[in-house]
Amino acid sequence: MSQHPYAAMRRMILAMMILVPAIPFVLVLGIGYYYFTTSLETSTVSSMKRIVGDHRQMIESFLAERKANLEFIIYSYSYENLADPETLFGVFNRLQMESSAFVDLGIFNEEGIHVNYQGPYRSRLIGRDYGEEDWFKHVIKQGFYISDVFLGYRKVPHFIIAVAREEKKSKWVIRATIDTYMFNELVKKVRIGKTGEAYILNAEGLFQTERRSGGDLMKKDPDYTPEAAPHEGIKTFISRDQNGDAYLSASTWLKNKGWLLVVRQEKADAFSALRSATYLIVLIVVVGGAVITVVAFYTTHYIVRRMEFADKEKDQLGEQLIRASRLAELGEMAAGFAHEINNPLQIMRSEQTLME
Repeated sequence: MSQHPYAAMRRMILAMMILVPAIPFVLVLGIGYYYFTTSLETSTVSSMKRIVGDHRQMIESFLAERKANLEFIIYSYSYENLADPETLFGVFNRLQMESSAFVDLGIFNEEGIHVNYQGPYRSRLIGRDYGEEDWFKHVIKQGFYISDVFLGYRKVPHFIIAVAREEKKSKWVIRATIDTYMFNELVKKVRIGKTGEAYILNAEGLFQTERRSGGDLMKKDPDYTPEAAPHEGIKTFISRDQNGDAYLSASTWLKNKGWLLVVRQEKADAFSALRSATYLIVLIVVVGGAVITVVAFYTTHYIVRRMEFADKEKDQLGEQLIRASRLAELGEMAAGFAHEINNPLQIMRSEQTLME
């Protein structure tokens, strides 16, 4: 038998030995990888949403507590009481004992005149007219106001909380400045992986808190994207910053959609477990494929060798049968020759016997 049939058979057996286990192997890995990565991505996004939700609640609680402090004061004292410097001094000291977040405290009459003040900027702020300021008009109209970060007369970035009260048919306002550094640290203290960070923007995309990866107060966020436009609840999305780095971000609105809380993490960092799983899957595919291939080559070689051996034995058996048949024919011919010779010899022997 020529070598070509074995070569064709070798290729066919080898292909079947590789494809038959490889197809279910790849299908199982592919389906497992899909469901695993989907589950991991969903878990990562859900974790990010949970962190944003918890951080939003913490920030809103902080602001609500500061507002409640001012409301307690404004409804516990009259305008005449708080217009007295000594009374306001005592109130401010007790307020700072309650929370060190308060930097100063001021009282404003209905016209917006800063009639009393306790804090580090007394000489610069007392007696100032805020009647035409947007924040004063808003608090007089709405009764409550939290500002964006601004410079104001003090030329230092800060934000305020103001509460108004109507007393004797006239309104007056109590206003407190919140410690920007403390609030900044409160927002920034989120820790997610190596690159996670949290910060607040206003509706125009200006930083209200600093960003660890770069971003100063009251500066425009270069990474502010249309995805951050006003939305309900918590929104997650993947975007790229000005350097081209991909980030997994989650955002939610605070302060009646006046502030945007953003928590983000580099995509590679956020999905590091997914990348590790991908490397593991690739390693399994390579090792599994190598094992299947080696076993297929070995098994194919063994099967073909056995077939070759069986064919050789068949050929040898055929040759033995041919030799045996030839010997049988020679035996038959010898028997025939002996018979033919034996007959005349028997006659001759009979004749000899008769002659004797």
